[in-house]
Amino acid sequence: MHKGVFRGSTVAIKKIFDPVITPELKEELNNEISMLSSLKHPNIVLLMGIVTRPPNLCIITEYLANGSLYHLLHKLKYF
Repeated sequence: MHKGVFRGSTVAIKKIFDPVITPELKEELNNEISMLSSLKHPNIVLLMGIVTRPPNLCIITEYLANGSLYHLLHKLKYF
């Protein structure tokens, strides 16, 4: 994940680094894009853009300052 700016907003950029773009990888990427584009809720990250031209496959979402869900669930100690 990378942090960037898109249309004046701070965004998170998920870049696919796999040098071999297989049909399975494209299908997985399309599924993720389809899922994110169909979900609209304040508690779900907002899809802001995509890049589908290999080798620069990217998903651009709103930036969330508190980090990843994995980090929040597994790394933080609340007590």
